Amino acid sequence: MRRTRVLTVVFAVLALVLAGCGGGAATSAGSVDATAVDPAGTLRLAWTVPPTNFDPHLTIDPRIGYPYLSPVYDRLTQVGRAEGGPPEVRPMLASSWEFSADGRTLTLKLRDDATFHDGTKVDAAAVEASLERGKTLQGSTAAASLKVIDTIDAPDAGTVVLHLTRPAADILFTLSTVAASIISPTALAGGADLATQEAGSGPYTLSQLKAGDRAVYARSAGYWDPAAQQAATVELVGMVDDNARLNALRSGQVDAVLIKIGQYTEASRMAQGGAFSVEEMGPVSWYATFLNTARPPLDDVRVRQALNYAIDRDAIDKSVLDGQCRPTSQPLQDGERGNAPAAAGAYRYDPAEAKRLLAEAGHGNGLNLSLVVISGLAPQINLAPVVQAQLAEVGVTVNITAVDTVAASRVWNGGQSDLYMHVHSSTAEPAVTLQSAYQSAAYPGPAPDGFAQLMQRGSDSTLAPEARYAELQKASAFASENAMDLFMCAMPSFYAQSKSVVGLDKGSAPFGGMFDFRYAGVTAKS
Repeated sequence: MRRTRVLTVVFAVLALVLAGCGGGAATSAGSVDATAVDPAGTLRLAWTVPPTNFDPHLTIDPRIGYPYLSPVYDRLTQVGRAEGGPPEVRPMLASSWEFSADGRTLTLKLRDDATFHDGTKVDAAAVEASLERGKTLQGSTAAASLKVIDTIDAPDAGTVVLHLTRPAADILFTLSTVAASIISPTALAGGADLATQEAGSGPYTLSQLKAGDRAVYARSAGYWDPAAQQAATVELVGMVDDNARLNALRSGQVDAVLIKIGQYTEASRMAQGGAFSVEEMGPVSWYATFLNTARPPLDDVRVRQALNYAIDRDAIDKSVLDGQCRPTSQPLQDGERGNAPAAAGAYRYDPAEAKRLLAEAGHGNGLNLSLVVISGLAPQINLAPVVQAQLAEVGVTVNITAVDTVAASRVWNGGQSDLYMHVHSSTAEPAVTLQSAYQSAAYPGPAPDGFAQLMQRGSDSTLAPEARYAELQKASAFASENAMDLFMCAMPSFYAQSKSVVGLDKGSAPFGGMFDFRYAGVTAKS
């Protein structure tokens, strides 16, 4: 199938980021000790990608845009996490929701105390206009996420009805992402330039935007969830260079930074002095060598399984990933809904079994495979030669090509490489996690027969949640048994913060590897 250039660029930019329920009453996602927070404080954060287009429907990708856009744009739902539990979808602008008996209609009731920053009330008409814009705007990067929505009705000011193309429980997660940002109709009617200014109803307003550098936010007066705006001002700086981010924290230029797995040891040493701490942030990501099943011999499950048996995951974790990446054999990880216990450790390190399967598949004399990796992107660029060496031990020769992000994505999406050294990101909705891994540009080859049917049931809103998760468990086990990836290891994201930061762990982004600073602030200076 032909891939568009937009999809290629989106998938390429994601490399910079990823390297490293039911309705009820609307509630705050977390609480912070009010006596510890400076209400006039400034929270300064450093992330991996600078801000670009501020239009939620034209941002380079909804994942890239989330840290910058979510503070100013509320969505219908949000992701939260109970203490010790997996992430879940919770109310935001929608206070409750209900699916029809056939799962093809979703009715959402809106909260009645939300207003846009320009004073316009958030109502069903605004929601309808925003979702329609995301679906139909030329060049919209939200359109793919919203395509499951067929038509939208607003029968009254407090009710939105979404008519869906299929029974789609995963739509509730989609409504928590930047793709479903709700935009002021007054701003849209007035022709506001959303690329450089915002028109949302979130806890913060955009006070300054320096494209390619940073965004600065100010607390919005009268927001319906005051706990979500602990700091008076927030600065979110984009720093691509990993060392620059950590040095900025060390020197006091910022209060918290996203760190890559290769920096864990160094950041932990910094924390030993007591001025900093290193924290985990979910959802997790998992490193893998992507497999193009459209290219022989990877269309043979025995070959894919052989590659998995040839990998010493413990050795890779210890030598390249600071001992922080848990070996895995499936896409839905331990602690996530849909994780299949039976698939845990399915691919032990067994070179003899790898050789047996290769011989059975007619490749006893070896085979040659091509692998593309993004140059300079750690830890992938360091993982590639280790995988190359381990596969060579079972007679598989891997030829590595390192290119820039756009070229790597173009090569992979275009079906020009057997393997791609990269990373998948888990989400708060396991069906979306699997869709992103195996029903998107990340998976250019055909999925094995039977996977699509499992996914259809795993996202079916007519099923009870536990029944749906049971189907997703089958899908995760299926992906493992059929070796849909060369699975390696899973890890949470990590961030390092100064001792002045409070509540950063209360936020919960829909995707791994990004900040959600709702409920975060800084302590008062003594």
